[in-house]
Amino acid sequence: MTTDRPVRLGRCFSALGIALAAWFLGVVAATILFEPTSSVVVVGPVAAAEEVSAAEEGAIIDIRPGYVRVASLQKGFVRQLYAHGAWLVWPMVDAGCAGLLS
Repeated sequence: MTTDRPVRLGRCFSALGIALAAWFLGVVAATILFEPTSSVVVVGPVAAAEEVSAAEEGAIIDIRPGYVRVASLQKGFVRQLYAHGAWLVWPMVDAGCAGLLS
């Protein structure tokens, strides 16, 4: 009976990991496909954000250690960020926990 507990705990952690990965990948896919906001947070080389901002008539809102905030009204700018070397592009919201980053 004592051997059943670690197996259950391992299954719980596996299920949690799968759920988090699915959520994370879903948000990334939605950002690429639907571009739900005009402002995004870019994790990766700053050069990628600078190139796309200039080419897509966008603007760099803020540069912080580890990420860059970029805004553009052009469709497809998220795909261009990935094409220019961004590691991760995440939608930026103006309310909620994102306000803590300011």
